[in-house]
Amino acid sequence: MVPIIISLSIILFFFVFLYVLYYMTFQNSPARHKRRRMALPVKDKKQRAKIREIREKLQNAPYDEITITNREGKRLYGRYYHNRDNAPIALMFHGYRSKALSDCGGGYKICCDLGINVLIPDQRAHGSSDGRSITFGIKERLDCLDWINYINENYNTPDIFLVGVSMGGATVLMASGEELPSNVKGIISDCSYSSPQAIIRKVITDMNIIQRVVFPLVRLSGMIYGGFDVCSYDAMQAVSKSKLPILLIHGEGDDFVPYSMAYDIKKNGDCSLLSVPKATHGLSYIYDTKKYTETVKKFIKNLS
Repeated sequence: MVPIIISLSIILFFFVFLYVLYYMTFQNSPARHKRRRMALPVKDKKQRAKIREIREKLQNAPYDEITITNREGKRLYGRYYHNRDNAPIALMFHGYRSKALSDCGGGYKICCDLGINVLIPDQRAHGSSDGRSITFGIKERLDCLDWINYINENYNTPDIFLVGVSMGGATVLMASGEELPSNVKGIISDCSYSSPQAIIRKVITDMNIIQRVVFPLVRLSGMIYGGFDVCSYDAMQAVSKSKLPILLIHGEGDDFVPYSMAYDIKKNGDCSLLSVPKATHGLSYIYDTKKYTETVKKFIKNLS
């Protein structure tokens, strides 16, 4: 009897440990998301002021609330910002455990300058959207397709540009490998990781944990509790199949998603790359607003 109890206890502990790994890596309920505060990730006063300015512009802009039901039956929420009739739409995605106000202010300002309309969804398991598991772009890329379908059904098939920051960048890059409608004209990805596996392994290593031991358990936790495999797809596979123009943007000072990952993506597809010296994660627009704005505007204008 005692050996059976011991064996069951070990099994129970193992699955509890897996759930802890799942909770730390993939779980993000709306309630947990709402508790997160938007920090100002720089110390320079001018840069902090610029971040506040673009966040306030987006926060104070009028928008229409939109909800769709994705192919899994999940309710997804988005905000539509109208700038001009019959204009292209930028479909813009925020990053991991982040918010539109944190990640999309710079892109929104550029779109306003160009007279482009903007749709910013809350990614699954974020904000007001349903879901509890973040899948690092693997399932989010299919949500992106559902948003594209919504746009085409409700806005007379305008030109669409897919834009994303960090995990949002990975989302649009992974979507590039799918069969997209002809009115999707181009993709802009800011500081995306090359693959879910690569970024998770990198973060584990940063925590001074032996990733070759822990990563298989993290992967298993996602499969058991999240219903997906982090090794099943990545941005490099997607861009190798894509026929769309792709603009990659990455800060050379990014110590979270290493700058080298931009090259890993670029060498697998027909991508152009804007490198921003010294820029840290997700802050290329802040570090070099002029170059960032000029490059993005030129990319969009050439395809519109």
